[in-house]
Formats: sequence, C-alpha cells, structure tokens
Amino acid sequence: MTAWLNLVPLLQLDGYHMLAHALRAAELRTETVRYAGLVPRRDPRRHTYGRADRWMYAVYGSVSAVVLAGGYLALCAVWFVTLDRWSGPLLAAAVPALVTLLILGFPAYARRRTSRAVASGGPAAG
Repeated sequence: MTAWLNLVPLLQLDGYHMLAHALRAAELRTETVRYAGLVPRRDPRRHTYGRADRWMYAVYGSVSAVVLAGGYLALCAVWFVTLDRWSGPLLAAAVPALVTLLILGFPAYARRRTSRAVASGGPAAG
C-alpha cells in the first residue's frame, strides 16, 4: 500500500516528481496554485503562461481539487459514522461541519490579518 501511495502525483513524493519531470514543470504544484489564483481574478498576468502551461495547470489543479474534496468527504463520513456511535447524529454532524467551517474560514482570516499588519507597518510589512 505504501508503494502505491508513493506513486500518487498529488502528494509530493515520487509520483509527483515523475509527473513534474514528464511535463517539464519543475514546480508543478507551486505554479498550479499561482495560476489558479490569477484565473478567478482575471489577472492579466495569467496570459504570460503559454497555452500548454495553462492547460497543464488547469487539469492538474482540477484533478487535485476533485481528489482532495473526495478524500475530505470520505474523512467526514468516517468521522460521522464513528461519532454517531458514541454521541448521536447531532454531534456527529456538528463536528465535521465545524471543522469544515474552520478550514474554509482560515484563509480569509489569514488574509485579513496580513493586510492589517501590512497597513499598520507590522512584521508582515517587510
């Protein structure tokens, strides 16, 4: 099982490095995240990527998002089944929901905190 997991290109293990090498993309994950951040904002810098690169980053990012979302939903189902046995359905549904809200809310919180620090000349300003 560990050997097969090592080949999954979403984890930064051998499979990821093999895929990045085959696609000639040294920083596949980093560039995918950077490109994915430019697209929804319609940032003109997204056009600096070549056509093949845009396609590659879009496909890799989409597949990554689908696999990660599926894995997270499976984890939430396991949490629910396990907690339902111990505490009932209300708490069993509340825990995954709370964790999901925390995960989804953290990036917005971090952005607000960073922008405040930059505006006040704090440590993030440098």
